[in-house]
Amino acid sequence: MNPALDITSDAEVVRHTDKIRCTGARYDPGGGGINVARVAHTLGARVSAVFPAGGPAGAMVADLVAQAGVPLQRIGI
Repeated sequence: MNPALDITSDAEVVRHTDKIRCTGARYDPGGGGINVARVAHTLGARVSAVFPAGGPAGAMVADLVAQAGVPLQRIGI
């Protein structure tokens, strides 16, 4: 079990010598087990994502999994 909060953003251009200015942060629930559960759920399988999570980041991961419609069981840590 390795839940993660994946954060991505956009940049107009990336140059190896300049500071990158990013915009539009996007948050997605991630980690091996959660990713498998999300894909299997999308394909119509009956799943339940079971994962340990605590604190604000854990709450956000659980909320995002729930928003995706994936049944879950959060184990508080």
